[in-house]
Amino acid sequence: MSEQARPPRRGARGTALDMVRSLAVILVLVAGVLVLAPMPGEVRQPAVDTTVALAAADAARAEVGLEPVLPLGGPAPEGAAAATPSGQAVTVVTLGEGWQVDYARSQVVEDVPTWRVGLLSPDDRRVDVEQARDVTERWLARADDASVLDAAEPLEVGGTTWWRYTRGDDRTTYRFDGPAGTTTLVHAADDVPALVDVVEAVSPVLNGR
Repeated sequence: MSEQARPPRRGARGTALDMVRSLAVILVLVAGVLVLAPMPGEVRQPAVDTTVALAAADAARAEVGLEPVLPLGGPAPEGAAAATPSGQAVTVVTLGEGWQVDYARSQVVEDVPTWRVGLLSPDDRRVDVEQARDVTERWLARADDASVLDAAEPLEVGGTTWWRYTRGDDRTTYRFDGPAGTTTLVHAADDVPALVDVVEAVSPVLNGR
């Protein structure tokens, strides 16, 4: 009796080929998920409520010892003074539709009480505004890297003279030294139009003090 025909055995080569194919399918699926899923940096957080931002700016008078500037997106809010706990008016600068406040708070930075506002432009560019009185070299060194201090250049923006610093990593800071020892910094990852927009918006307010 002849032996019954058996199917040929699949060798190690066939098994390895199947594994490669399976791995390729998995990689394609994972790549598709990564493409469709938003990256963490692209997820825009909810904007800080205007009332909360106004209250923070109101408190900054005592905490920081200066009249803070509060940039906001959209039209200027009506009744800004009534919206603050003290009832005093807050200096509001409007940046236009699409801008939002990411944070607004007083914070001690390098032992210096500081008013800080984080902004997101319509194209998701981050711009930060900081104000303080009687700042120290350590406070300035966070934004004005020592290697570029000597290369600072004066720049006229909105009728106000600013000093612009650009570090090796392209981080750009605009600095304005106001009366009574106040200092305002506006900075971003690079010298993008959004950074200049904020500098232009706050310049008339700072120049009028």
